[in-house]
Amino acid sequence: MVLETFTDNQFKRLISLPYRAGLFVSASDSSGGDAASENELRALENLIYGFSDGVFGSELVQHVMAETIKHKHEWKNWHKDLAHVPKECADALSILASQVDHKERAAYARRILALGEAVALAFREDIESQAGFGRFKAYLRYLKMVRQAKAKKLPVKSFEDFLSISPDERKALLALSSALNLEYI
Repeated sequence: MVLETFTDNQFKRLISLPYRAGLFVSASDSSGGDAASENELRALENLIYGFSDGVFGSELVQHVMAETIKHKHEWKNWHKDLAHVPKECADALSILASQVDHKERAAYARRILALGEAVALAFREDIESQAGFGRFKAYLRYLKMVRQAKAKKLPVKSFEDFLSISPDERKALLALSSALNLEYI
């Protein structure tokens, strides 16, 4: 297995990042309170377990997720210094560049971003944009996002999914996508 070729620090970076990236997005918006945090952490754990069960085109991702689960006892320590997560994403891609091909690195990056987005979708914090004029303004922002996504040939989220990702979570996801060299809108 390729994970055995990395130093202890590199290995820890690679296996902690899926969890830390989800935490980074969750912590970016505290407006939903404890209920939001609990829902998002539960979603994150379920996703990590789900990603460990299937290859999804990448044996590396499957092994990383399996190791993330094996180290669940360390998760409580992975809550520290979440502001460093975007840099850790870039570092992880550099670490992987020395041992795996572009396809595996891209799969790893996509899974990290997918975890972050799924955490954001787990709880809708931005209640103000769900009614009246706030919803109308949100719909205008959504239409702009749809145009941008279509222009870049990216998947388009539903309006309900768009509402589930708060502006702060969106900023966190954009920071992750930039560090992972991925397009995100």
